[in-house]
Amino acid sequence: MAKLDFLTAARDPGFDAQVQSSGAVYAIARQPDGKVIVGGDFWFAGGLPRQNLARINPDGTLDPFWSPDPDGIVNAIAVEGTSVFVGGIFHRHSGLP
Repeated sequence: MAKLDFLTAARDPGFDAQVQSSGAVYAIARQPDGKVIVGGDFWFAGGLPRQNLARINPDGTLDPFWSPDPDGIVNAIAVEGTSVFVGGIFHRHSGLP
């Protein structure tokens, strides 16, 4: 995962968000406050356990308080206002069916 400059496509070296291997990102959505929701097939993000869904702060650090941990792959994310909608191949999300 990388943040690129809109005009030059240069990578922003100050944005150090990452999903640790083995892992893949399939969906990304930006919230109105600048935070980025990342979904995919992974177990860790930013060095912390995050199963398939993570929220990244505008500076590229992992949001340590947001940890829904769906039990399967997330391949769609939509943000509307303060709501985040996720789709994918999972049965449980935040411990609930």
